This record gives sequence, C-alpha cells and structure tokens, in this order.
Amino acid sequence: MKTKKILLLFFLLSTLHSFAQPGCVSGNCVYGQGTYIFPHGEKYIGKWKNGERNGQGTYIYHSAAVYVGEWKDGVQNGQGTWTSLKGNKYVGKWKNGKYNGQGTFTFSSGCKKCTTEELFYIMEENYDGTGTPEYPSGAKYVGEWKDGLQNGQGTFTNIKGEKVVGEWKDGNYIGYIGQRSIKTVTIPKPSAPANLIPKPTALANLIPKPTVPANLIPKPTVPANLIPKPTAPADLLISNITFTDKKGNDNQLLDANENAEIKFTVANNGKGDAYNLVAEIEEINKVKGIRFLKEQTYGNLPAGKEVTISIPIYGINALETGKAEIQIIIKEGNHFDSDPFKISFNTQELKSPAIVVADYKFTGNEEGKIKLGKIVTLNIVVQNKGQGEASAVTVTLENPKDVFALDKSSFNINTLKPNESKTINYEFVANKIYKGSEIPIQVIISESYKKYGENQTLKISLEQTLTKTQQIDINSQYDKPTAIDNISLTSDVDKNIPVNNIVDENKFALIIGNEDYTSYQQGLSNEMNVEFASNDALVFKEYCMKTFGVPEKNITCLLNATAGKISQAIDKINKLIQLKNGKANVIIYYAGHGLPDENTKEPYLIPVDVSGSNISSAIKLSSFYQKLTEFPAQQITVFMDACFSGGGREAGLVAARGVRITPKFDYLNGNIVVFTACSGEESSLPWKEKQHGMFTYFILKKFQETKGDVSFSELDSFLKENISLESIRTNSKTQSPQVLFSPEEIDKWGKWKLK
Repeated sequence: MKTKKILLLFFLLSTLHSFAQPGCVSGNCVYGQGTYIFPHGEKYIGKWKNGERNGQGTYIYHSAAVYVGEWKDGVQNGQGTWTSLKGNKYVGKWKNGKYNGQGTFTFSSGCKKCTTEELFYIMEENYDGTGTPEYPSGAKYVGEWKDGLQNGQGTFTNIKGEKVVGEWKDGNYIGYIGQRSIKTVTIPKPSAPANLIPKPTALANLIPKPTVPANLIPKPTVPANLIPKPTAPADLLISNITFTDKKGNDNQLLDANENAEIKFTVANNGKGDAYNLVAEIEEINKVKGIRFLKEQTYGNLPAGKEVTISIPIYGINALETGKAEIQIIIKEGNHFDSDPFKISFNTQELKSPAIVVADYKFTGNEEGKIKLGKIVTLNIVVQNKGQGEASAVTVTLENPKDVFALDKSSFNINTLKPNESKTINYEFVANKIYKGSEIPIQVIISESYKKYGENQTLKISLEQTLTKTQQIDINSQYDKPTAIDNISLTSDVDKNIPVNNIVDENKFALIIGNEDYTSYQQGLSNEMNVEFASNDALVFKEYCMKTFGVPEKNITCLLNATAGKISQAIDKINKLIQLKNGKANVIIYYAGHGLPDENTKEPYLIPVDVSGSNISSAIKLSSFYQKLTEFPAQQITVFMDACFSGGGREAGLVAARGVRITPKFDYLNGNIVVFTACSGEESSLPWKEKQHGMFTYFILKKFQETKGDVSFSELDSFLKENISLESIRTNSKTQSPQVLFSPEEIDKWGKWKLK
C-alpha cells in the first residue's frame, strides 16, 4: 500500500507539471544543478552540462513513469532505474537512451494477465544489444535485440516452460504469428515441435516508449460474470465522427510530438441498456510512430441515451509521414455491438527547428575600438532556420575570467517560428588585468528538445575597430512552406570588402562621422541626429585601408567630433600635405549636418557641439577647401554625405530655424574633386534597410563591385543613376548627387581613380 501511495504521488506531481510554464524553473540548466519543465509537462531534476542533461538526474514522464540514474548528452547512459506507475521496473545499464547490457526487468506482482494495452505502457521501445525481459504472462525472451526489436539468435519460453530456439527478425520468430504482422507459419529446420510454438500472448515486438500522455492509461474492464443479462436488445449507432488536433497546431493532421483525438457520438437506440461498452481500435493502414490504446472501456449506456467518446491519438518523435487508417468498433457486454467504422488522416514527420546565431556584431563607444575598462555591446541575431517551431528557447552567454556582464547574461525567447528571429543586446566589460589578446564570448542556445540549439564562440580582438552601438530590431515573415531568410546585422557593403595588398605611404585620409547631436546640445530631438553617420565613417575607413591601401597610421577618424577636434584634424592634414611636397594623395569623407549662413548663403560643416543659431562657430566649407589646397598635392578627393540647405537625414537642423536656403558653391581651386550627396535644397537621406546614408551606400557598393578600380566619371554616372531612382522608391523624395571640381581639372577629373 505504501508503494502505491508513492507512485500515486508521482502521478499527481507529473499532472501538476503539465500546467507549469515550460523552461528552466530553478537552478542552472546549462551548467550545474537545475530543474527543467518541458512543453508537454515532463520534468527533469538533476545535473546539466553544455545545456544537456549530464550526470545524475531524475526524469518524470507524462505517464507518471520515473527514471532515476545517469545521463550523458541528454539521454540515459550508465546505471539507471525506470519505474512505471504500476510498479513495473527496469534496473540496469543504459546506452544512448536504451536498455543496453546487464539489467533486470521486473513486473509488479498484480499484473499476471496484463492486457495488450497495459503492456503497451509498461516498457520503453529501447532494447538494443542483448536483453532478458520477462512478460506479464510469465513468458520470457532471451537473446539479441536491435532497434528495440528481437533480431538475431534468441530463445522464447512460454508460461509452461516450453521453448522455441532460433532466428528472429524485426520482433518476430521467422514464420511466427506476431502482433505487428501476420505471416504464414513456416518453422525453419531444425525446428521445435509444432505444439511448442508459443501462442501470441507475449507481444515481444510491442515495446513502446513511456512518454505517451497520462490520459491514455487504460481503464479497468468489467469481468464477464458481472455484466447484467439483457431484458431487451441494445442498438448502438455511431455518428458525428471527427478527427481534431486542436490541442496541437490544428492543421487537421497528426504531427510528431502532437496529441490529437477521434471523437464520435454513440447513441443507444434500442429498448435495452448497453453494458460494459469497450471501444476496440485497430490500425488498418499502419504508419510508424502512432500511439493509441487498442481498447478503452466506457461503462454502460442506458436505452435512449447517447455519449460522446474521444479516442486519444499521439504522434511520437519518430512519427513517419503517411496516411493512417483506423477502424473502431464499440463492443457491448452482451454482444449487441455497433457496426465498425473507419477513419483516415494524414501524419507528418517531425519538422525540427534549427536555432542558430544568424549574425552578430560587436559595437563600441565613440573611440571605435575595444579597450580594457570600456563598455562593449554584443548584438546577436538568433534565428530559427529550421521548419519546425522552437519553444522554451534560452540563450546564455558566458565570459572568460576578468570579463563581466553589465546586465543579465541569460535571455528567454520562449518560441521562435520558422524563419523568425530575435535580436539580443549584451553589454560587457573587461577589467584592466585581463590578459588575453582577444575576448571570447560563448553563446549557448537551448530549446525544448535540447538538441536543436547551436553553441558558438564569438571573439573580438582588443583594439579592433568597432561600430557605434545601435539598437536593432529585425522583423521576419514566414509562410508555409517557410522560406528562410539570411538575416544580417550589417549591410552587404560592410562585408566582403575588397583587399589590396599594396600600401601607399603617400595616401592620407580624414574621416568624420557626426551622428549624435542631441547629446551635445539641449533642446534637440533624436530626429535631428544623423542616422548611421558613425557607421558610414567606420566602414568607409575599412575601404580606405583594405581597398585603397591607406596605412592606418595615416588615417584620422573622428566620431561625433566637436568644432575643436575638427579644426585640429584640418590643421593636421594641411601640415601633412605640405610635408609631402606635392606627393600627397588625400581622401576626405564627411557624414553629418551642414548648414548655410542665412545672409551670405555660405555652407558650413556643423560639429556636434554647434547649434544652427551659432553658425559662426562652425567650420566654413570654403575655408576647409582652402586649407586642403593651400599646398600642392597629387590628388585631393572629397566625399560629402551632407546637405547644406538646412535639411538632413531626418528632421535636420533646419527644424530649429524653419527655413531652407540654396547654398552657393564657387570657390574650388587646385587639384580637388568633390562628390556631394545632393543638390540645391535637397536633403541627404538615409537608407534604413542598408544602415547607411544612401549616398555612402552606393559609393561603397561601386567600390565593392569594382574592387576600387573605378574612374571618377564612372562613379559619378553610377551614383546619379542609382541614387535618384532609389531615393524616390525608398524615401519618396528626390536626391541628386553632383560632382564639383576646380576649373583646371575640367578635362582631367573624370579619369581620376582612388586606386
């Protein structure tokens, strides 16, 4: 009695678990001791390693069965004990989740004449190697197993001690009438006497998994001698037959790991009561992986009454795609049975998810490099690239010694549909005693199956150039069948940057990306920032180094530069041009706000700390160009992703002043060519999808396509054709890039190249 109470307690606990929220409910379910509840209510309590069950642990199944023992890589391995609700028990060795090696399977003393269904829920379909299970009838098989079925040499002993010795295949003695298939009896030679061939009571080939939901546990039958004799005949009529998987994904087919049900109405139209109704279910067209009770008892049905019956159907993990056909008949205790009916439905094999790191990006502070003691943000896109939905998705990030997370390091995503993605932002910092040359961040992804998540180590080198921190949210669409997108945190021009191994010591670059104006000036809204300007500058720098051979030491790159910093950088480039005595090849890039003087219409570059009402403190563009051409140079090329009418990528600084002015450009002299993003009163616009200014994106795109070997006239034609079209299509506004050059270069500039 005490044993039965304990087992009942296990059953009640497992039932309660089915209403709990799936996922890691306590402890550490990646490394250490933790408790995890699976979507179907099953529960594991024990040791974890790399997000998998490893070490000693306890698993409670839906059926109230319990496994206590050793685990490795998410499955039973080593010594373990499996106990069913009825007290049936296996104690012994396990390998890869199956009985393997020495072990003992013991049936509870009360199960001497177990039904087919009781045997169905007793054992797990996992014999492999050599085993000796004892069947409820007292029969025993000793021999070889493969894939959970008798295969090879074996001995079957029935309850009388009679034996058959010989070869077995796929769960049947060669020629033996088994429960899964009926064949002509052909006893091989040498053979046992015919009277020793065992009756098909052992069901040696029917050894299912104990993970079927608890509501499929069979009900007890009524002994025949207790059924009342009829005073009038019962007349059973079946109607309203339906198949539904509303407890699953409601797609009118049985999916792997899904519960469904066949429902129908049984009416007793006779004058006599119907006693001890039993639904007998037979699979006519067999599909591997379907689980159901072959008998279910429903009690009595008075004359003139009806009852709705539900037959639970379960698709296990190994369900195959096919068409199942089920025949059902309602047997009555006095044999006033119903007519049988058949129902067919489609089955679908497991559509597994595949949770991966689709893309990632380390982003840093304004200095653009990772340094000890400075905050770094890791942006990760986690995407489901499989065809199945993932549930209980958890992403855990682990740092090396002396690297610290500034906020949480574990993220619960819950569900990810096929092609759906989620962006995670993770901040960390390395202290001043960190010893490595790079920082590895380990990403561990787990989901409900504990087998379809990717583990990956992401690395960033100290002093590596980074992009400025951005918060990114990506929305994905999915259809059936789902097309999987290649999601990226960066633009296509940020990758596959052409590499030129030739370094030119006479090349210099000044690169400025002014994005964040609101942090330096009060009263400005975020719309007045220049979106993506920092990213524009940093990626342009990569092209200067990799494609055009500018030594990194010859590059001055400023992010969110003040008036003082810009002035110092202009003086520096002026002195470098002077020292090179006409050999300097200079590249200038600017992304940020520009603004004209209201009276003179002179354009100005606007530092982040200068407002539109104090334009005299800004950088006068004509003075800037004069500084660049004060001394002879081989070539000076300027890319100006800014407008000077007062507009901008969003609201622009003109919003603070309320007017637009057409700037004047009439002051270029010397060896200089200027590519500008727009003309007249137009605005320099962003391309949000590409995370760049539109002007900068198409410049980089042409550099990428040509590996930098493009003439200025070719570049000019490409920019005018593509930007004019894409600006209307994307932003519904005109943007017309133009080229400015000094009179002495009118016949030469088109042949210039940066490479």
